[in-house]
Amino acid sequence: MAKTTPQNPAREITHCHKVTVTADVEDGPSGESTSKTATVIIGNPPIGCFTFAEGGKGWTPEDKAEVAAAAARIAQYKTYTATLCNQGAIRVFRGTVAKEGESGHVIGKDIYLFDKAFAGIHQLSYTLSHESAHVYAKVDGAVAFSGFANSGATIKEGILPTYPSKYLNNINIIDEDFAETIGLYIIRREFKFLGATNIFEMPNKWPLHYQFARNNIFGQQD
Repeated sequence: MAKTTPQNPAREITHCHKVTVTADVEDGPSGESTSKTATVIIGNPPIGCFTFAEGGKGWTPEDKAEVAAAAARIAQYKTYTATLCNQGAIRVFRGTVAKEGESGHVIGKDIYLFDKAFAGIHQLSYTLSHESAHVYAKVDGAVAFSGFANSGATIKEGILPTYPSKYLNNINIIDEDFAETIGLYIIRREFKFLGATNIFEMPNKWPLHYQFARNNIFGQQD
């Protein structure tokens, strides 16, 4: 059976532009320059049930554009998104106070994104995908917890190495490994590395993680 490679709507509806301005400053250095990179939304991206919630740090247009692009990557996976969204909208907040090294977390079914998540579109896509899986686990815990635990992925292959080892003593291993599995599955085709780890080779490096996600979460959409 031929595999179907999903289209990447985020690539179609966003562009990154770097603008550099150079000017002479009165009583200051001449030719001083500054630059800014921004993501621009073109059209209405399919972002599933993610909604921007006010409160916390507040949203800039640039942050919203990047989150829309990251959400579009998730929304291309129809089976996953249908289950994720079957209890209504998922609110996304621009969080203010993060634990050391934290890029995002979930409270209830609300997702909070912190400054670290906005270090680049690859980091944001990974963070939003990972945190969305924690919401998914609250919608369909039987699959996320019992099903994933019984798959043997964590026991036989270990928690995926992209999850920071310094947090391993204070977490629910199955919960975090499940979320990491979903996060890597969603972004691995476009962002082939996460840090120094090759995640594009997920099917070969961590086949039990990959097969569980493909067969039980993503409806075999690769």
